[in-house]
Amino acid sequence: MMFFGGQDQHFWRTQGVARALGLNLTEALADGRLDRNGYAMLVAECQACGHATECTAWMASRKAAAGEAPVFCPALPRLNDIAIRG
Repeated sequence: MMFFGGQDQHFWRTQGVARALGLNLTEALADGRLDRNGYAMLVAECQACGHATECTAWMASRKAAAGEAPVFCPALPRLNDIAIRG
């Protein structure tokens, strides 16, 4: 798996996409819908994604408040799964 950029920026990008879906990943950890390994996988998927620039632009354009994530997000299936279990 090839990684693009530092882990910190992708941690926050993952948080932003989750928020756009109405998810609080801290709450998902606390209530068992997400474990630490799953969280690490979400960040790793983001870090391996080649769409960081587009994702940042998407969040900056306020589309992030639309209740949906960008279709190119590799973490979207996992995030949707967390949302369904919530």
